[in-house]
Amino acid sequence: MLSTIYSKALIFALLIIVVFSLACGSDSSSETKESTAAPATAKVEEKSSTSNSDAEAEKGVVRVINQDMGGSGSYTFVPNEFIFEKGQNVTFELVAETEYHTFTVDDLKIDEDINAGETKRFKFDFNKTGTFELYCIVHKANGMVGEIIVK
Repeated sequence: MLSTIYSKALIFALLIIVVFSLACGSDSSSETKESTAAPATAKVEEKSSTSNSDAEAEKGVVRVINQDMGGSGSYTFVPNEFIFEKGQNVTFELVAETEYHTFTVDDLKIDEDINAGETKRFKFDFNKTGTFELYCIVHKANGMVGEIIVK
């Protein structure tokens, strides 16, 4: 009788292990992906351009994708570096993937927010030269930072 109890307990334990293994099984879609790509840079020139690339949605509009874990898998701005000339007026088009983000540059007094799945535009006149830190208030600790250079 004691061996029957042990047999049932062993079968029950194995059943629990199998169920737990199936429930916690590895799914390749949940693996962390590391990017080895170089940082993206946006440079908007005031001169006319003959480029018809997909990246240039509209002439003079700087499109910024606010990537996140639920979308592209990492917290980052794409592009994350911008180069402008002093006096240049720029229209930014912010796109949020699946989370709330900000586009914040303290020294330039830029603080735009954008809700998940939203696309938003704003204009800014660059009247101060220097290198300025860009960050998302919510995801700065996760590495969502960039740089704006005004020459």
